[in-house]
Amino acid sequence: MTIFHRLMDAEAYRNKTVPSADSLYEEAQALMFGGADTVGSTLMVGTHYLLQQPDKLQKLKAELSEAWPSLDGNEPKLRDLEILPYLNAVLKESLRMNSGVVSGLLRVVPPTGAVIDGVAVPPGVNSHPSPGSTS
Repeated sequence: MTIFHRLMDAEAYRNKTVPSADSLYEEAQALMFGGADTVGSTLMVGTHYLLQQPDKLQKLKAELSEAWPSLDGNEPKLRDLEILPYLNAVLKESLRMNSGVVSGLLRVVPPTGAVIDGVAVPPGVNSHPSPGSTS
């Protein structure tokens, strides 16, 4: 049994209606990319800014070296790393600097249509069409 078995179970919903194929597609996108790309892009952003500021990178290295003096020894427990103030500050700042979203969010042009950068876009156009869609 997978999460999609539960999503396809009408009894799981108050209105007893299974989500549309488009909704299931969006759910699949969230499951596939949620977490992995966010973590990766946050680490990339944090690393980029640390490399631009060697003093900050050195401060982080010093704190980590104190908590984890030898890579050959026992690694610290998560709770030991969670209390490191500078590591936490770097992680929080990296999260703040990162957008968190690695792809555009679903957008559908309203019934009145739209003009984007001088280009007329007809009503109902979907910015992320589902597989097999012609929009």
